[in-house]
Amino acid sequence: MAASWLFLLTCSLSGAFLSSLLGIGGAIFIIPIIMFFQKSVNLDLGIHQISALATLFVFVAGVIGFWAHGRHYKIEKRLVLITGSCASIGALAGGVVQFYLPHNVILITFVALLFLIAGLMLWPIKNENKEMPEYSLSKAVFGCVTGGFLAGIVGIGGGTILVPFMIVFLGIPTRPAISTGLALVMLAGLFGLIGRMGHASTVPWTLGIPLVLGILPGSLLGTYTNRRMPTAVLRKSFAVLILFLAVQQVVRFF
Repeated sequence: MAASWLFLLTCSLSGAFLSSLLGIGGAIFIIPIIMFFQKSVNLDLGIHQISALATLFVFVAGVIGFWAHGRHYKIEKRLVLITGSCASIGALAGGVVQFYLPHNVILITFVALLFLIAGLMLWPIKNENKEMPEYSLSKAVFGCVTGGFLAGIVGIGGGTILVPFMIVFLGIPTRPAISTGLALVMLAGLFGLIGRMGHASTVPWTLGIPLVLGILPGSLLGTYTNRRMPTAVLRKSFAVLILFLAVQQVVRFF
């Protein structure tokens, strides 16, 4: 038991660091790590159980990461309200639908999302906006509902999908997009958990204790690093991480 808790604590620290650094839920990192290494620490969790625990992590990491970023960056409240409410509705629906999908469908969806996200973050941006631009409300609503739904299905934070969406399709500057992404992570995680409550008895929630203990120090370190990295480096770091995880999952799947 000690080995499994130490393993999950390490996942928590590293996942929270990446969450706060890049505005993602962190689950996109810890889900494949737990799946790949769990046997070595005497864990035997199914994809639905891992996804539920990852959603708990996503919610707590979003709360702490949003607080950490809010101390240093101005949060665009209108953007948070619009995207957050839409992503939450999508995540709630995805969290319910997830338990009725076969294992392989969830995994294939997860891998496809990884490649799509990496491609968006590698998309060249010639002149990034310095100030918050005027963006299409209908495009924001449609993209966030869809992104939240997909995030809820695979158990990752909505920010993982919506940060690239905001940067590429809405023209939001990178740092405000990351800060907003953490608000989406928080809300999507909350509604994703609500969607899983009907199946709560099948999830070993005690394993969530070590999975949240490392979030505070990891988030603070991620925020500190974010403030000192150029935005282009942030986007490329995001893409490289996602591509690595995508290739890892393809190799494992086949």
